[in-house]
Amino acid sequence: IQSKTLIIQRISIGLFVIVFAAIWVEEWDKITSFITRAGSITLTLNIVMMIIGYYVAKFLATGIAQRKCIALESGLQNGTLAVFVSSQIFDDMVYMVPTAAYALIMFVTSIIFAFIVKKQ
Repeated sequence: IQSKTLIIQRISIGLFVIVFAAIWVEEWDKITSFITRAGSITLTLNIVMMIIGYYVAKFLATGIAQRKCIALESGLQNGTLAVFVSSQIFDDMVYMVPTAAYALIMFVTSIIFAFIVKKQ
């Protein structure tokens, strides 16, 4: 059962990378605009949320593994859902800029965080 789980995890990571790369290539002009317009504030928000999640978990959770998990989940808010909602509800692209920037930044910071805590 464990080998099947590992295969499924690798397939899901591979599919995510393919979809992410396709979006990155297709929407490069918009992505750079989103990051330059809203990148610093969304990066700050993401890192602050991960730090808050870690330290709140330090007082409420039982172990270091739970702290890491809660910090990661605090940083991984549902950016994809936010992008979808902002594009469907609002006709103006202004609402899409911060949500798309946050979605992109949260994936990058989460991957970096995961690599850091995996080595510890």
